[in-house]
Amino acid sequence: MSAAIKRWKEFRERVERTGLRSYESLMPFPYPMKLWFGTRKPTRMFYFTKPAFMDYLGRQSLFPDHWLAIERYSIPTPEAIATLHLLVKGFRMPLVFVGDLKPLDLTVFALLRRGSADFSGAKSRPLPVVYAGLDDRWLAISDRFRRNGNVMPESRIGSLDREHVDLLADLAPDLPALLGDRSWGLLRSGHDVMIEMTYNAGGYQKGYLEHLIAHLDVLAARASRVAKTPRV
Repeated sequence: MSAAIKRWKEFRERVERTGLRSYESLMPFPYPMKLWFGTRKPTRMFYFTKPAFMDYLGRQSLFPDHWLAIERYSIPTPEAIATLHLLVKGFRMPLVFVGDLKPLDLTVFALLRRGSADFSGAKSRPLPVVYAGLDDRWLAISDRFRRNGNVMPESRIGSLDREHVDLLADLAPDLPALLGDRSWGLLRSGHDVMIEMTYNAGGYQKGYLEHLIAHLDVLAARASRVAKTPRV
């Protein structure tokens, strides 16, 4: 067992002993998995950790008709990972991950990529998944369309969150590069950003959501092309 995995197990056990008064559980839990379909055969497959963004797009009549969005909260169970393998195989598309800029959601991404409910799981089956946000690219689009005088809110994180971030730096050392300097810097400085903080009615110029959707669509299309490229 590596030192990083040992530290992770100790941290997780300490969190669970608190009775979840101070932190969310880091154990797999059978939360339901929900599928959001557009009106056409899906050509993009996203994984969201919460329904907020799809709800908002739906209320604006902007949910793309060629998207399939999988929504599931928190640490995946082995059964959830097995189901994701079936969806990836059945639709022949990789997953495109979108979550809050916070340690729990980044842990979900790292575990999905590993294809395991635990970092120490020996029977892992990696899932094809790419990271789409929240990251520097998403925040830059938000900045570009935000109306003058509006500021994107950030929230402070606690000591357990910061310890969690430090652990992720060892468990998934490519995360800083995936997120970008600004996003990783926010976490390391003790801040997180929820998806819904990056949009609000009246706070952004016309075309913002359409531009954000197009950005995510390009990332998903690129991921699909890479997944279908024969390996030499």
